[in-house]
Amino acid sequence: MKNWRDAASIILAAHYKNNLSQQLKTNYDFKLLCLKRHKDSSFMPGNYVFPGGVVEPADADFKWKSLYKKFGFNDNHFLSLLPNNNNNSTASSSKLKPIIFEAQSPNELPREVSLRITAIRETFEECGILIAASNGKNSAHAQHYTITGKKLVDWQKKVHANAAEFYEMCESLQCYPDLWSLHAWSNWLTPVFLGGKRFNSIFFIACLQSIPDAQFDPKEMEALIWDTSKELVDKSEEFKLAPPQQYQINEISKIHQLNDLLNEAIARNKKDMLLYYPIRIILLDGIIYLFPGDAMYPKEVHLSEVNDIVKNNLTIQEFHDQSVGPKNRMFRKGKNALIIVLE
Repeated sequence: MKNWRDAASIILAAHYKNNLSQQLKTNYDFKLLCLKRHKDSSFMPGNYVFPGGVVEPADADFKWKSLYKKFGFNDNHFLSLLPNNNNNSTASSSKLKPIIFEAQSPNELPREVSLRITAIRETFEECGILIAASNGKNSAHAQHYTITGKKLVDWQKKVHANAAEFYEMCESLQCYPDLWSLHAWSNWLTPVFLGGKRFNSIFFIACLQSIPDAQFDPKEMEALIWDTSKELVDKSEEFKLAPPQQYQINEISKIHQLNDLLNEAIARNKKDMLLYYPIRIILLDGIIYLFPGDAMYPKEVHLSEVNDIVKNNLTIQEFHDQSVGPKNRMFRKGKNALIIVLE
């Protein structure tokens, strides 16, 4: 029996126009959204995260089908959200297949649908950005439905108090969650060694053509920032980024154009997704975290147990030097920054 909760988040990227001084500093044409969790939060207080949260039963209610039907969508339109499972034979035996997409009940929407609803609902709750449309058309770029003023605050409060209100809101506003603009990017499971709450989280990428207005929920968050992935990487010493966020921001920082990020996200969405479950290597002078794809990642991993590997006769550098083959790992340097090694 699993001892974690399923969750969904959006890595929200938005196009922005550089002024001349910015062009001299960066050649990125998009920024990412990060929220700072409240200092009193029970999970990762004070950390900067992507908007998202836990799955609720209302996200998988079949009545969502009736809403989509009003805009001309049927079951066939949802097929494009299903992952491509034709390349399983090429997967390494050491790679963990994600279980977050497994059906929970025959009386619920497919997880590829409901997890996207979760991510969109939680993003609206936490920062007031509604990834939704009303035109009955699919778009690879995310569509943003604007709500302002008291109406926005009232709906945020209602949805925060009761996830079922998200459906009522969409029906009232005559819009629908823009599922097709969310592209599955990665899947992370909180390791046992951290203690406390655990989450199996799916991260989607959504690309907006401009930066929308946002209003964070002060009960859950303390701050909201838009910045380039490079700037966020450079600031990792200044503020706390949870490891999944830091890893993914570092990964995205290698892409400079929003359209290139979107194309990469679309391509990745069609492939099998690996479950990123870190394995801790305890060394003489620190700790390394291994991920699937690393040559030293164990072939057998127990998701409900501590899987530490103790090598306290080796330093971090010695462990690196003795590792033969691909590397996909992180180790800590300084107070907050994690160094990512991909070779």
